[in-house]
Amino acid sequence: MSTPPTDDKPEKLFTFASAGWVLLLAGFFTLVAAAIVLYPVYETGFHRSVGDGHDPKSYGFDLSNLTIDPQTLVGSGFPKDGIHAIVPSLVETATPAEVELIHQNEHLNFLIPTDLVIGLEFDGQTRAYPIRVLNQHEIINDVLGNTPVAVTWSPLSNSAVVFDRLIDGPTTPAIEFGVSGLLIDSTTVLFDRRPGGVGESLWPQLALKAVAGPRVNHPLPLLPFTLTTWKSWTAAHADTRAVLGLRTLKTQYTYEPYSTYLSTDDLKFPVHPLWPHPRPPLKTPIRVTGTLATGWEAQMEKPGAEAATSSAPATSPSTFTIHTFLFAWYALHTNDTDYSAIEKQAGGK
Repeated sequence: MSTPPTDDKPEKLFTFASAGWVLLLAGFFTLVAAAIVLYPVYETGFHRSVGDGHDPKSYGFDLSNLTIDPQTLVGSGFPKDGIHAIVPSLVETATPAEVELIHQNEHLNFLIPTDLVIGLEFDGQTRAYPIRVLNQHEIINDVLGNTPVAVTWSPLSNSAVVFDRLIDGPTTPAIEFGVSGLLIDSTTVLFDRRPGGVGESLWPQLALKAVAGPRVNHPLPLLPFTLTTWKSWTAAHADTRAVLGLRTLKTQYTYEPYSTYLSTDDLKFPVHPLWPHPRPPLKTPIRVTGTLATGWEAQMEKPGAEAATSSAPATSPSTFTIHTFLFAWYALHTNDTDYSAIEKQAGGK
């Protein structure tokens, strides 16, 4: 017996009506998420990775006039711009009250009272740059009042330095700085971002001047700042605003990525010369005061002391203060710094 013919067509298991809108919405939200993540990279150049993480020659910088020992210049494991410096267009700030709302609504310990911040005050404005944010970015390019600033932090050397981004003079555009991916004596090396990457120089944070490239030996114009706790800073500056970093990374800011490194006196990268005395330890926090022109004096930080710098304007010849670890400053400033106070504090030599 034959089967009667039928006009029924096989059922479509996948139709636009049944699943198409779901896929379309999923694709849309995927694109939005990708845009949120990639926008900061786009803002900092969106270049292909340059640098293999090891060989300094692979990073594309002109090293022909390098003024420091080439053996101390090493790859950090990251390529050029592998650590994304924040640029002015991405700086987002909040009041202390808004920071507290973030704690309550997002359940994040983003900025608690004991957290360290780098505090700035220019042209009647105050701003706090959390070390939690700087641990992830190392450089924040910003404009405070009429002053274009670069707030820098080197996690491996515990170094805070702030300087004016008008390095080519007051009549030229402010330069944006990026993280080169290179280290000198375990300290972050910055580079000045130039069109097409042509004419960029290398600026080790603690050298306070360029050590390679067209601007070799050109000094960084230092600015005054305060290294203190969020609690102390807000007590003295109730109208301050805090830099939030990139909200896509808000969870990462709650981590302590260098806690293991900071718990020992071991170094992960070459440093030369090393502090020659058995005391104090290499990672002793120190405060260095002075200028490139007059020389520096170093002393150990007192536990719990508030660390403030000169409050003089940038054009003043007044002394400045830099905060760092002993090993890092000694390696780059062996002969221009008086270490007698440290030797005395450590027991006398």
